[in-house]
Parts: sequence; structure tokens; C-alpha cells
Amino acid sequence: MEHKNIFMKYALLEGLKKKIQTQWILFVLIAVGIFLRTYHFQRLLVFASDQFRDLELVKSVVNGHNTWPLLGPDMTGGQGFRLGPIYYYFQIISAKIFGISSLSQAYPDLFFSILSIPLLYYFLKRYFSEKTALLSVTVYVFSYFSIEYSRFAWNVNFIPFFVLLFLLSFEEFLSGEEKTQWKWIAGTGIALGVGIQLHAILLILLLVMAVGIFVFLIVRNIRVWKKIIVIILITLFLNTPQLLSEQKNSFANTKIFFRAFFFKSQRSGGTILKGITLDVACNAQANTHILSSLGNKDICDFLYDNQQISTTYKTPIILDRQPWSLFGKFVSLFFSVSGCGFLLYHFFKDKGREKYFSGLLVLYGFLYFLIMIPIAPGSRLRYYLPIIFLPFVFLSFIFEFLMQKYPQKCNWIIGLLVSFLLMTNLSSMRLRLNETGCSKEVQANFGCNLPLDGTFVRKRR
Repeated sequence: MEHKNIFMKYALLEGLKKKIQTQWILFVLIAVGIFLRTYHFQRLLVFASDQFRDLELVKSVVNGHNTWPLLGPDMTGGQGFRLGPIYYYFQIISAKIFGISSLSQAYPDLFFSILSIPLLYYFLKRYFSEKTALLSVTVYVFSYFSIEYSRFAWNVNFIPFFVLLFLLSFEEFLSGEEKTQWKWIAGTGIALGVGIQLHAILLILLLVMAVGIFVFLIVRNIRVWKKIIVIILITLFLNTPQLLSEQKNSFANTKIFFRAFFFKSQRSGGTILKGITLDVACNAQANTHILSSLGNKDICDFLYDNQQISTTYKTPIILDRQPWSLFGKFVSLFFSVSGCGFLLYHFFKDKGREKYFSGLLVLYGFLYFLIMIPIAPGSRLRYYLPIIFLPFVFLSFIFEFLMQKYPQKCNWIIGLLVSFLLMTNLSSMRLRLNETGCSKEVQANFGCNLPLDGTFVRKRR
């Protein structure tokens, strides 16, 4: 009996030691993530027409010249549909705390980008081992795609955090049903209420997914209805300004949304098969770029001649036949197809809580894929921020497969793979830091870095 007690104490000490080590590693990763996202933050801050527009609005509210807006930015390229105003509210609060400036506009984006690092770890830890989760988060910390979208003020930059919170909270709700802790119910409502105000794609995706899960939960256990009502109430509360605007204007914004979405769906200039083909290709390009920063960072040109992409998306599918280009496209496609294969395999194989995790990812990925079919041709890579976590899930499946299949050699293989991904991302960061001018491509997609001393603002008045 004494030996058993000694063994239990030793096991507890070892478990505590391992937990402390993991926490320290995560702490270091977060510190590195903060450094990479704040290094030369002011010098690399993008300030273009969208940011100028938002700054003028924030100034007018903070200085008391206008009331807090009921609607957010236009998301349909001039068609007139406007999101909810939650992003403006974060900027206004930041300006009240830190003062009115271009930097204070970007602080909320930076804040939620940093918070997405531990959130991704806890999200991956739900399904994968600690080692796998830490390895994948290490790549995320250095991901140039993630870093780039944390360095300027734009509503889409909140997406990684709130999508992860949405999926994590719903996974808890599915697992716990009526016994789910109220903090996760609140998290679900907040993620849904904020998420649908960040992008038109999320407005459709999160609402459809939430309704489907609510129906599934009620069919399984009618007693969850009270918690579903709380989620709905939180979501409605966070969207109160938008609802007030709709009520005042006879749902004009909603009508514009449906017209704009129909217009967008007519722009592929080809058959449904072409849309699906390009959707697969663009997802593959995005997954690879998110992990490695390789490939075109601005527009999906996986099956296009980059010089012939038209604004109507009616360009022909052209495959670059250069050997390195073909090899890169093959690797990108193989990675994405393999990742989806792993996910589907585990979805059909899993049971209990693990099935909820893989099932949520399958549902989310499938709905996103459907929404992107009419949008994918010639789409901007920023449209893939809603799935920024997905290539890290795919990468985690590969790590776990290697650990099980090649336990003796996996450390070398995984080490080389992670090192390669870190080097490619750091190389992109170095090139970005060395940029002195502003190309037409950068100007069209992000805008140029402008003086933050107010010179630009005075000129534009």
C-alpha cells in the first residue's frame, strides 16, 4: 500500500511538472507572437482609404459631433450593404482609452490577434496531444499571413479569434448539452453576435451553422432550450444597433444584402463545375500560404494566368507548366486533400466528444466551401481568414500520423517540416521589413504605409 501511495505521488509530481513545462512553452510562444506582431508596428502600419474613413467616423463620435453608428462598413464593393457596427465600437473604445490616432485604431486588431494564439492552442488541445498542439501553434505564431492581418485596422482581422471562440464554445455545448457551463453559453452568444458583424461570409456561415446545431440539440435533448434562448438573446443584444437601423429603414440593409449577394453569385462567368474546381484550387492555395507564406499573397491565381484575371472573373483556367510551379501546386493540393481526408476519416471513426470536434469542423468547412463556390474565382486571399485555423488542423493530423507511423524517425521529419515553415515565414517578414516603396499591387489590395503624424489626414480634409 505504501509503495502504491509513493507511486501515485510520483505520478502526480510528474504530471504537474509536465503541465508547468507546457505552460512555460505556451507563455514563450505568446511572447514571441507579441514581438512578431508589434515589431516596427508603427512603421509597417497600413493606412489606406478604408482606415481614413473609419478614423474620421471615430473622431466624430469621440469628439461628440456624432452619435455611435447603427451600422458598420460597406461590405459589398459599393452595392450598399453594411455590416453591424461592433467593429467601430471597438475602435471608439480604443480611441477613448489611448487617444485618437491611426495606432489606436489598430490596437483592437492587435489585441485579438494575440489572444488567438492561446485560443488556437486550447482549440487544438481538445483533439490532439499537447505536443502536437504546441507544434502547430508554433507555426501559427510565425505565420506571416496571421502576422500581416494583425498589423492594421480592418474588420476582417477579428475573424480568427471569434471563429475559434465560436467553434470551441459550440463544441462544449454539444458535449455538455443542458449541463454546459454558463461561461460557454455566454461565449457562444458573444462569438455569434460579434462574428456575424465582421464579414458578409460569416453572416451567412455562422447563422446557418448555429441554426443547424440548435435544431440538432433540441431534437436530442429538449431541455437545452433555455440555454439556446440565452445564446439568441446575447446575439440579439450585440446586434441591437443594426436591428434598430433596420426597423427605422424598413429592412433596407437586408434587402440590399440579398441583391448584392445575388450580384456576387453571377460573377464567376462559368459553370458550377468551374466554380467548384476553382474553389478547391483556391482553398489549396490559401492553406499553403497560411502555413508557409509561399505563393501569391493577394489573389487566388492557382489555375489562372495572373496577368489575365479580369474583374468579371471570366478569365480561362490556365495552368502554369513551369516545373517548380507545378510541383508547388501538387504539394498544395496534396496537403489540402490529405487534410480533408484525415478529417473525414476521423469524423466517421470518432465517438463521443471527439466526434463533436471533427463533426463541427466538417460542417464548418463544408458550408464555407459551398459559400465560396461563386466567390472563389479570382478571390482575394483575405476571404480565407474564416478558415485560417484549418491548415493547422490538417498539419496536426500529419504530425499525429507521423508520430504513430514512424515513432523513431518522426522527430527528425517533424523538426525539418516545422523548420522549413518557420524559415519561409521569416523570409517573408524580412522582405516586408525591407520594403521602402509601395507597388501598385500593394496599393490596390492593402494601401500604402502613410505618415502617422496627421499629415495625411490634414491633406484629405
